[in-house]
Amino acid sequence: MDNVVVEVELNEKDVMEFQKAHYAKLISPRMRYTIIAVVAVLFIVNLIMDIISGKYISMTAGMLFVILIVILGTPVLLCMNAKSSLKSNKMLLAKQTYTFTKETISSFSKISSSDTKWDKMNEFRESKNHFLFYIGRNQAFLVPKSCLENDEAKMAFIRECAKAIPKPEKKFNLFKVVMTVSLILTVIMFIIILILTLI
Repeated sequence: MDNVVVEVELNEKDVMEFQKAHYAKLISPRMRYTIIAVVAVLFIVNLIMDIISGKYISMTAGMLFVILIVILGTPVLLCMNAKSSLKSNKMLLAKQTYTFTKETISSFSKISSSDTKWDKMNEFRESKNHFLFYIGRNQAFLVPKSCLENDEAKMAFIRECAKAIPKPEKKFNLFKVVMTVSLILTVIMFIIILILTLI
């Protein structure tokens, strides 16, 4: 196989998939679920303590509830952002024709065209339903696998070509470190407060 040509018309679900994959670069799903579980447990324990002590719901419980709603509401925010992106970005709405060869990935539409060598790209990621070819830190070609009609030979060719994309360097992620340390400190402080309250 010398090349693969794919025609892509993105929809809201595709853009949301990109945003989820991009968001996962900052906070992995495992970290997100851990934060949700910890905040939920802290909220429930704090609420029980407030009820036992006969007080109104404390500021801490209220803040934990708001944090929980924000974290759980992330998919809704991503969906709203995807709708907004599709309305405001004509590039996303344009029908794209991608041509994959062993040397390059080419993109053509009525609005723009580009021809990029594999070794000049930033990163390649594959999700359950999409291929993501990052041409910048926050910009990627998004190719739904459904556009390839789930043709395994074509998908194997694309994966083979994408191997030429340099692997991203492992960088010190300050955001993840701060999130992890904050989570650990919050749990430790809450346990100390709980012990002091029960003594």
